[in-house]
Amino acid sequence: MKSFVIFGLLTLCVVLRASACLGADANDLVGAWKAESIERGGELAPKEAVDLLQMTFTNDHVAIRGNFQDDREVTSKYWIDLSKNPYELTLKKNPGDLPVLAIFRFIEGKLQICARPDGKAGKRPTRFSTTKEDPDLVLVTFAKVK
Repeated sequence: MKSFVIFGLLTLCVVLRASACLGADANDLVGAWKAESIERGGELAPKEAVDLLQMTFTNDHVAIRGNFQDDREVTSKYWIDLSKNPYELTLKKNPGDLPVLAIFRFIEGKLQICARPDGKAGKRPTRFSTTKEDPDLVLVTFAKVK
């Protein structure tokens, strides 16, 4: 009985440790994120476009600056699903708009978002890459603004 309890506690510790290492928290998104790279259709965007893009997440809204090749800022409501693999992100500016369907992950302190803007094709991306065959997908890598 004693060894069963110890084994159970060790298992619980391993599970808790793994979830702490592998899992994300909704608060991990909160803050400002500056683009480091943008890829669309398998090709990298020019530095000028990358330098403009920034996303700032609050608990339920995101402000996106530089998405239109200028300094305009657009605010959208967002929802995340951390139970999915990869994590899902859905953005919607207005109730009647098509949603932006995206996936995201944290990798080496960076935030990667792969999105299908304006809900085109009604499909959420399934991987963190873009190809010429699917030119609507956009992959952005962000660094957290300190």
